[in-house]
Amino acid sequence: KRSRPQPKRRQTMVNTTIPVSVLRSDDILLLLAIGAIYEIIIRTVAQRVKARSLDERNLRSQLHQLKYETTQSRRLGPSAFVETSKLERAVLVKEKDLSKFEEDRNKRIDTVQRLSWNFTVALNLIVFAVYYGVPILSVDGGAVTGAGDEVMTEEAAAASYMRGLIFPLSYIGVGLRLAGVGLAARASSLGALVVMWSAQSTVEKVSECVEALVLQ
Repeated sequence: KRSRPQPKRRQTMVNTTIPVSVLRSDDILLLLAIGAIYEIIIRTVAQRVKARSLDERNLRSQLHQLKYETTQSRRLGPSAFVETSKLERAVLVKEKDLSKFEEDRNKRIDTVQRLSWNFTVALNLIVFAVYYGVPILSVDGGAVTGAGDEVMTEEAAAASYMRGLIFPLSYIGVGLRLAGVGLAARASSLGALVVMWSAQSTVEKVSECVEALVLQ
């Protein structure tokens, strides 16, 4: 007897539920909103400061036109020496005015960057103080080890699971370790700063992608 061909089994993705013992969903939403809104405000202000003013754009346009006229006048030779000299002096004046615009803009950029850094440090300190010792998410070690598993303790199993969950940040994220200061189960928990930083990083990457698409 010929055996019937067996139907091919479909490969399905298994959704693994993260075993958590603590999950503060309201605080997560609040911290994500704070981080995203703060990053949007900071990046918007920085972009506005870096942008050239209307007067500077007009000055650049005038300078470009004067340089073109100067080049055309030079081609006329000695007969246009007086006119060429006037145009060259006008170019120097415009270039001096333009350098003043650029100098003032660079000063504003430095000031905004310094203030942004101070505000960022202050915000991090406030969030750290408010949520000191409060885990936003903690892994349940008992659910990880399972019944009768005596190879690892619950604490070690939870810490190992968390390291794998946030790999490679668990090994290279210095800020991640500092954000866990004060947590009882530091190795298997995430603090408030990590949640807020994740929102800021997401907004930063999305903004960079949008800027790259706009510049193309």
